[in-house]
Amino acid sequence: MVVPSHSNPGPWFGNDRDRVHFEGAARLAVPGLRVRAGAGRNYEFDVEVPEYGVVRYLVIEFTMQKPLVPVIRVDGPADSPHRFDDGTLCVWDWRGSAHERWEFRDGLRHLLGLVVEHLFKEAWWRENQEWLGPEAPHGSAKESPRESATKSNDL
Repeated sequence: MVVPSHSNPGPWFGNDRDRVHFEGAARLAVPGLRVRAGAGRNYEFDVEVPEYGVVRYLVIEFTMQKPLVPVIRVDGPADSPHRFDDGTLCVWDWRGSAHERWEFRDGLRHLLGLVVEHLFKEAWWRENQEWLGPEAPHGSAKESPRESATKSNDL
C-alpha cells in the first residue's frame, strides 16, 4: 500500500521514496513502461487488449494541480459509454467506496490492471453493445475529481 510521504510538502513525484513505492511493481511488471517527468508525471506504454489482440497506446498523466488523480488517455476508438467528454477513460465511480475505486495508495501497477480491464470491457461493448460488470452514471469531465476539490483523494 502506497501513501504519499507527509515529510515532503510537494507532490509525490518530487520525492524519490514516494515515487519508487508508487512505480515499483509496475516497472517490474510492464516491459516498455516509459516515464516522462516535467510539470507532472506521465506513464506511457503499449498494452494489448486481452482476447482482442489489438495494441493500444496508453498515457496516464498526473498533474501538479491534481497529483493524486490520474487522467487516462488511450488511442483507438473513443466510442464508449465510459469516457468523459474529452475522451479520457472513466474507469471507476470516484464517488463509490474505497474498495470500488482506485486510490493513490493502490499504486501504479493496480491502476494499469484496471485500465487494461476497462479496455477489454470497451472492446466487448463495441462488439456486443453490453457492458460487462457494474456501471455507475456519470457525466462530463467537469463532474470528475479532476475538476472537483471536494474529495479527500483529490489533493
